[in-house]
Amino acid sequence: MLSGTSGYMEVDLESGMIQNSGGIWGKYAKIGKEIGIGFQEMKKIYIKNVVMEQDFDRYNQNMDLERVKERFKNGEKTWTFQLRRLMKDGSYRWMEVVTQVFQEKHRYALFYIKDIDSHKKRHLEQEKAASMDALTNVMNRRKFEASVYRFAEESDIKGCALLLFDIDHFKTINDTRGHQEGDMVLKKFAVILLEAFRKSDYIGRF
Repeated sequence: MLSGTSGYMEVDLESGMIQNSGGIWGKYAKIGKEIGIGFQEMKKIYIKNVVMEQDFDRYNQNMDLERVKERFKNGEKTWTFQLRRLMKDGSYRWMEVVTQVFQEKHRYALFYIKDIDSHKKRHLEQEKAASMDALTNVMNRRKFEASVYRFAEESDIKGCALLLFDIDHFKTINDTRGHQEGDMVLKKFAVILLEAFRKSDYIGRF
């Protein structure tokens, strides 16, 4: 039995029509048959209403029927991806979509969506804790170096800059006023950097 945060769709890959659907996707098969549109058209109509904008590309890459057929042709029968979906209460929840492709008389795809919000958020919190400096709330050295190396490999670095800041007389502050006061200096300096730079910039503590 499906919960209020899960659903399924069965799609004929030859005709592109939704054969059956249930759960949070329950209305799509009926609507498609009533107005005579297939899965691809249905996806275009509803994606902006239910999927977080940052996840549009991932959604399209994994649920475009031509890509589904190509992946099946290349030997893939099952795969998963994750997205954030708008729920009835106005909140977005992390969901996992499982795709399975079958070949009988016709090829068809079964899409199954399930709620993974609690697990995903717990994982993201653990990931953040492992990559952030607990005192200043900026990246720790390992995460910062990995991010910079990845940026250098994947991006056009002609228009970028690497800035290193050294706080003058910081050792004196620690020695004369104590490490608690030194920690406060680091926190305040980190806040200044976070406010001064863009969210897309990398800020880390060495």
